[in-house]
Amino acid sequence: MGAGYRSRLIYFLTFITPQDVPMTHAELVNENYELLFRYYGGVAYRHAAASKDPMQQEITRRAILYNSSQECIVSAILKEKAACLDWDAHGSFAVFTNTTINVYENKGLMIKSADSVLSSLIAWIYKKYSPLVETFDSYLIKIFASGIYKKWVEEESTQSKRVGAKWLNEQRDSSINRQIIAVYLDYSTSLKPLQISSFYGIFSLLFIGVCVSLIVLVFESYHQWNNIFELIFML
Repeated sequence: MGAGYRSRLIYFLTFITPQDVPMTHAELVNENYELLFRYYGGVAYRHAAASKDPMQQEITRRAILYNSSQECIVSAILKEKAACLDWDAHGSFAVFTNTTINVYENKGLMIKSADSVLSSLIAWIYKKYSPLVETFDSYLIKIFASGIYKKWVEEESTQSKRVGAKWLNEQRDSSINRQIIAVYLDYSTSLKPLQISSFYGIFSLLFIGVCVSLIVLVFESYHQWNNIFELIFML
């Protein structure tokens, strides 16, 4: 058996600025958010339903089930306070291909949770004593160690964003597209919390003012001492 990759069940949250939003699942269940759960009919929902953890029991109780990652993500964007719970890879792909306005926008309409509720290993199965297992594992180790896997993920993300932006551009007259554009414009033009970068201009002007003051001080001091020396010589 050759082990594949690890996927995480996380949530995607909208309206990240300027509101303070929950960043963990524990914080999420304590807030008045709609919990949109991407239902695959498998381990994630059953795990949460059977869990004795109060947090996961609350998630199950409030979960609104969706059979599509795309519908879950879009609904989370269009609702005022909502979070979509989905596997990392599936949710990210749905975000990139269905809600991307600007391909090179570093900060989009959504953020991921800081934690995950459940991790699941994906595996490839081979026949017993298969000669491919050792070779396959060797290639996997090299792919992850060399950073190629990370590069592939980044390239796939960029390509998915291009596809999504093109699709949205072709759906200009659709109801969903108009709503997403409205949310994006509201987000991009809304007030942002102050950061260090917000003070760069002020600091620059202050620095220039200090420099000019020092130059004027030196110039005046020079003329003052020059006048004193002239007075001394005259005496």
